[in-house]
Amino acid sequence: TVVYRARRQIAAYRDAHGLTPIRFNWGYALRSVYHRHPLQFTVVVSLLILAFFSIAMYVAEWNQSHQVRCFDGHPRIFNIYDSIYLSIITLTSVGYGDFTPRTPLGQLLAMLNAT
Repeated sequence: TVVYRARRQIAAYRDAHGLTPIRFNWGYALRSVYHRHPLQFTVVVSLLILAFFSIAMYVAEWNQSHQVRCFDGHPRIFNIYDSIYLSIITLTSVGYGDFTPRTPLGQLLAMLNAT
């Protein structure tokens, strides 16, 4: 086929001229970015962790929070802003307790977010 023939020609050209294929190494790339810009790297990683746990908490608590309004003194997570707030408070280890996850998955996510 045409594709196979093209791949053979590219491989033959690469072998004849001593070229090696380019391989991307994620570990090397992340280490080099960290060593060049440690503060920016830390901020970006923290924001990614915050976004992941906020979305995961919102999805985990979606059914539980929209079934019944809270009358037992523990507000539930009703929107994404409550979830972001809970993730920030948990990530900074303050833990005011004004929002608490209800589902076992939400509680597990809160524990992982705290560590």
